[in-house]
Amino acid sequence: MGDYTGTCQSGCRRSKWNILREHQIKMCGGQKYLLPLLLGFSLLNAWLFALRTFYIALLLFGTMVAAHFLGQICSYGKSEQRKFSDVNSYMQQFMSAMILHRRIAAALEEVYLTFPDGLMHDTLQQMIWVIRREEDLVRAQKEAFRHMEETYPDEQLRFIHDFALRVEARGGDFKAEMELLSRMRQRHEKRIEHCQSNMKITAYTSSVLYVVMIFVCVLVQRMMPQQLSVLSASLSQTSEVLLVLLFYLFLYLVANNMAKGWMRQEKQMGDKRAKQLCAYIDKWRPQGEKRGPGAGRWMIWHRAIYWIRFRIVRKEICHAVPKWLFDVCLLMQKYNITVSITESLRTAPAILKKEIQKLLESLRRDPSDIRAYAHFCEEYEISSVTQTTRMLMAIQNGAALDTQIQMQQLIAHNMDMLDELDAREATLRDAVNVRYNIYPMIPGAIVMAGYLFSMVMRIFATMSALI
Repeated sequence: MGDYTGTCQSGCRRSKWNILREHQIKMCGGQKYLLPLLLGFSLLNAWLFALRTFYIALLLFGTMVAAHFLGQICSYGKSEQRKFSDVNSYMQQFMSAMILHRRIAAALEEVYLTFPDGLMHDTLQQMIWVIRREEDLVRAQKEAFRHMEETYPDEQLRFIHDFALRVEARGGDFKAEMELLSRMRQRHEKRIEHCQSNMKITAYTSSVLYVVMIFVCVLVQRMMPQQLSVLSASLSQTSEVLLVLLFYLFLYLVANNMAKGWMRQEKQMGDKRAKQLCAYIDKWRPQGEKRGPGAGRWMIWHRAIYWIRFRIVRKEICHAVPKWLFDVCLLMQKYNITVSITESLRTAPAILKKEIQKLLESLRRDPSDIRAYAHFCEEYEISSVTQTTRMLMAIQNGAALDTQIQMQQLIAHNMDMLDELDAREATLRDAVNVRYNIYPMIPGAIVMAGYLFSMVMRIFATMSALI
């Protein structure tokens, strides 16, 4: 079963941050040419702008500081890309191992063998050690998964781990769900790679545009007539130094955005926050009946805050319903739909608990009341959720022979909802990254404005001398 049992007693006690630091240090070797390259670029600009000694020293000092941080962020980006590749490989193999072994510990041990070294090797080693040393297996598995999710903050990882915990606790046939999860993960991986590829193109083109803007400023300075030249003006030289240093800051921002684009951890809303938002929406709903004291004074700022919070809750529900429905589908292999919904309440997302409780109260009063499903989250008017509740209604009233087909359709619809949300997020990231095509023009425009101001001041000084 591998050699982790002999080495884990010492190796696994290292801090998570020490392990991450060790692996990032190994990837820093390719940055040794960065400082000479940036110094050469700075000296070229110092010569083109005819900077004085003080400004040259200031520029070189800023360049050395920038080279340090750029080297760090480049190493971090390579580390994140490697982690993205490793975690996707881990998720694929873990799901296959779960289908085969149906036990988390056995699945982790099989995946461990495929990572002979590296950060994933150390992480899996520590996870297996945590599971083996704890008497409470469920608690140990959650702790091990939490360690993996902190080291590899990928939004797909938590969903797969939660599903694996529920599968082991409740049993049932989950092969179809795992295969659907695997296909969804593959599409997510391709979308991230596509976004990063687009961002890389944007980074190259915007960096070239920034360099062009710098040399446009050089041409403007060099082509000015002697009488209007502000080449040696303090304002011009200060703005030119800032122009070059802001270029390094721009490179850092672009590299940081690319590094963080590989893995994004999904933030789940807590119980306290969910209760606060739902209570505010209930109180200040324009057509609602439940209003607290003073609600008659329908003030404009409450209306604005209401719609902001309403949109937040609506978006959270769109993400929460497919994950809750996954749990319901797993439970429906053993129980009827009402019992499955009741059991799912314990692990349901916080934002859905109130709506699920309302659904269950209606079903307890009349188990055959199909209108209870139609009223689920109806106030938020989410079409995908409405379609889901209609499918639950069909399963509730369907014949026994049709139940299996309806369940498969419900699971497929659930996965389509998750995939659509992921595609929407990827499209939004691509749209947001377009801003990097605009940033390079801003510093150049400011420097040009500085040139104009300096020229005007010089003209006034010349006219005053003549008078």
